[in-house]
Amino acid sequence: PAQAEDSQLILNIGSATCPLLGPLAGDGLPADCRVTLDDQKIPAAELPARVAQILGRRAPENRVLFLAADDRINYEGVLRIIDLAKSGVEDLKIEFIETH
Repeated sequence: PAQAEDSQLILNIGSATCPLLGPLAGDGLPADCRVTLDDQKIPAAELPARVAQILGRRAPENRVLFLAADDRINYEGVLRIIDLAKSGVEDLKIEFIETH
């Protein structure tokens, strides 16, 4: 489906699909870490390509990823996921949104 230029792209990190509740072992993320991007569950490893595909065509000021993370998730895990998402798109801005 075509995305409107100004529609929000939401990345949701849930503890059920990406169980990063404790300290992280080693670098990177667990292979089974899955996140929800634009209502689709994908392996976290696919984030750079998917984010680039959706936001890379937008004007730089519209390259915003809205992040909703389960607050039980290890903060460093969230940062690694953000780094992954940012690795595919220049000038990507992250906006945190509340999850309920």
